[in-house]
Amino acid sequence: MLARYGKRKVRLAEILVALAGAGAHVVIGTTTDPHNTRFLERLRLLSDDFRVSDRVAIAVDTSNQLHTKALTGDDFALAGSMNITFNGIQVREEFIDLRTDSAYVAQARMDAFDRFGGVL
Repeated sequence: MLARYGKRKVRLAEILVALAGAGAHVVIGTTTDPHNTRFLERLRLLSDDFRVSDRVAIAVDTSNQLHTKALTGDDFALAGSMNITFNGIQVREEFIDLRTDSAYVAQARMDAFDRFGGVL
């Protein structure tokens, strides 16, 4: 995924590393699909370069059944079928649901933790 920041595009890996640099714990749950390789390599390199590797974890689902996309934070849970790519956000008709009620968010965080690890 690319986002505009001034005159250059910012990659999702850069955003995630910036969040880790600000103290967030970032956990990526992904599959072994070859399309993920460049993103994961970029994320690992940036995490090392910015010395935040201890706050960035990658969990690989080898069953390749994972399809739902989700982002969870302290007070939100965003989940759906939308790929976090240009096509997923700008082109295709996708589903995504933002929830902020504390019970739902707490359950989403526990579900993510149970599946991928990280920090509650």
